[in-house]
Amino acid sequence: MNWEACFAQHDTLMMEGALGERLKREYGLKPDPQVALRVSSS
Repeated sequence: MNWEACFAQHDTLMMEGALGERLKREYGLKPDPQVALRVSSS
C-alpha cells in the first residue's frame, strides 16, 4: 500500500516522534488530533 492509499483509507496516522517534533519546532505546526506521535525506544 502506498502513502496516499494508506492516508485515504485510515482515520488515524502514526508519525515517528522525531519528525513530529521537528515539524512543531521548525515550522510551528501542531499535529491534528488523529495523528499519533510515536517515539521508538532503542
